[in-house]
Amino acid sequence: MGSSGARATLELDGPGAAETWRRAFDDDPAGQLFAGIGPETGFSGRYAADCVGEGLVIDVRAHPLHLRDQQPAANAPPLIMLQAVVEGRPAYQSGFGETQILRAGQVVIRRHDPAVQVRSERFAHVTTVAIPQHLLVPRYIDVEQLSACGDPLEDALPSRLLYELIAGLGKASGAQQPAGFIDVLGGLVALVMARPQAPVALSDLAASRAAGILDYLQRNFSNPQLDPQTLADDLSISVRYAHKLMRLTGRSFREA
Repeated sequence: MGSSGARATLELDGPGAAETWRRAFDDDPAGQLFAGIGPETGFSGRYAADCVGEGLVIDVRAHPLHLRDQQPAANAPPLIMLQAVVEGRPAYQSGFGETQILRAGQVVIRRHDPAVQVRSERFAHVTTVAIPQHLLVPRYIDVEQLSACGDPLEDALPSRLLYELIAGLGKASGAQQPAGFIDVLGGLVALVMARPQAPVALSDLAASRAAGILDYLQRNFSNPQLDPQTLADDLSISVRYAHKLMRLTGRSFREA
């Protein structure tokens, strides 16, 4: 990831397009982030990859669309991905293995994760901004908030402003990027994550596990060594899943 400026634009259609697309991704900065694009036939698509400071903006329009995060290199810095659905209704598989349908105007803030996929059998247009984690954490978002990320943001003014910024970056050339890009992006992310998330209905299994977490915390609240990792180890779940369950109850570890 480097300085501002358009790095690549590619438009493809017809037989062999998918294979050409894959080779182009391998040779382009987008290939550092995404793998697995489309089937062998019946494919058309366009992508543009622009470096914006230390970040990367990737605008993908495809029919069908299949974005899967690439396995990161051993020495690659952790990345935060901000994905906006501009058109279509793609299926989004989160890092927790859950799948839900996204609609145009929605944004997802998450870590770069090979378990994540965004797919649509019809046309879809998705713009992704990838930012090195250290630029946003802890200045704009703390580690606990980041661990709880991964679901589409609720429909509120900060989320809509963040969507407009990301979608606009997908349309602009590198020379048109806003000044203070990280400050603008980070400020909107901070606003979004500061909004209390409304609890949602839990499945029976998730509700049972969330209740188990709350019971564990009540029994161990006096332990000064208690932290999310200890809880996750004791309950045989991942730290990310523990944060996920807590967020679905409308509470955080600090509030429990």
